[in-house]
Amino acid sequence: MKTTKKELGILIFAAIAVVCVTAQNALKKPTPSSEVKDIRKLLEAVRSSGVPQVFPSGETRYAGTMKGIFYKGVPYKGKETRVFAWYGIPEMKPGKKCPAMVLVHGGGGTAYEYWVKRWNNKGFAAIAIDTGGRIPRRIDKKVKIGFHNYPGPDKDKIFDLANNQIQDQWSYHAVADVILANSLIGSFPGVDPDRVGVTGISVGAYLACIAASVDDRFKCCVPVYGCGFWDECPPWAVKLQALGNNGQKWLDMWDVSLYLNDIKIPMLWASYVHDKNFPLPALQKSYSLPKGKQTLCIRSEWSHSHWQGMKVGEIAAFVESALDNGKPLAEVLEQGRNGSEAWLTFKSQVPVVKAVFNYTTDSGVWKSRQWKAFKAKLDSVKNMVSAAIPQGTTVYYIHLLDNRALIVSAPHMEIGVN
Repeated sequence: MKTTKKELGILIFAAIAVVCVTAQNALKKPTPSSEVKDIRKLLEAVRSSGVPQVFPSGETRYAGTMKGIFYKGVPYKGKETRVFAWYGIPEMKPGKKCPAMVLVHGGGGTAYEYWVKRWNNKGFAAIAIDTGGRIPRRIDKKVKIGFHNYPGPDKDKIFDLANNQIQDQWSYHAVADVILANSLIGSFPGVDPDRVGVTGISVGAYLACIAASVDDRFKCCVPVYGCGFWDECPPWAVKLQALGNNGQKWLDMWDVSLYLNDIKIPMLWASYVHDKNFPLPALQKSYSLPKGKQTLCIRSEWSHSHWQGMKVGEIAAFVESALDNGKPLAEVLEQGRNGSEAWLTFKSQVPVVKAVFNYTTDSGVWKSRQWKAFKAKLDSVKNMVSAAIPQGTTVYYIHLLDNRALIVSAPHMEIGVN
């Protein structure tokens, strides 16, 4: 039977559609595997293992007020591992104890002493750990990062080790390092072990979230940039696709989305609209999963870096409210649309002085979209914000600015074509 040009065109279109659907579904959505239960049991055992043994490093900063140490990690291929960390404790009045923070760097990072110092200056004890078997040493007046003698798995092989047994995978070691850091900082004199929080930047945010889901001693968690659903986050999706079944195995074991449901503590998610590593849709799907109170701080002018992630004033205010009776950030209660008008309601202990409507008319790749903003109408009596949605808007979000110049964002809303 002869095929007409029209029929041939339909067949070609159908074939292309099948190829596109197959490519889109090459990586299934992360689903819990039986190994996730095994991972949780292993990490809960780390949480119950007590205070890790400490070893001197010979490294100090700030006239000796900050100390570099090693603490004993979990075994790697039957051999001992150690974790390098900076820690500092602010001066306290006799009989008083301070809250503490565990600080987790991202990819390409290490333990940063000035990160610890920032928290010390706010009255918090802090410990910044290296999750890659490295130590930042001062050599010839320069800081050089190199491996020490007791490393665990290489953090640059985060996906490649998915076929190893759980105890020999980098993610297991790194999360265990975070949990052990909690045990350690809480054991130091002058530190209140019942007031410890955790924050991580980028990949460190992923580690902080998993640790918080297993270790109920953490009282708050602040992921900066990082989130779950890595198969929807360039460039992670590309790397996972290239690994085929091994990439899918990693997703089924370690994607943060598998652990977020178990987090019941307050969380602050800080990120920005152009983050290519963790775009807004994956971020929103992630912060909708935990059971505790969720707060957002989404900016347009940021960049993806350790330096930005350490300086955010909203993080300090959030943590102080969770651990040290500080005044909390504003809280978005509800939001919606009445035709072409967007609105939200909020509450705040601190006066909200401004509301901003952020929007884009672009579609496609999230990191390439151009955003605009204008001042929204703020009703300080009714604690309500409203704004006319510009024609052609595809995505928008509203943020509130309080009299401390601190931002709280409403979840982004998608409308129109994407």
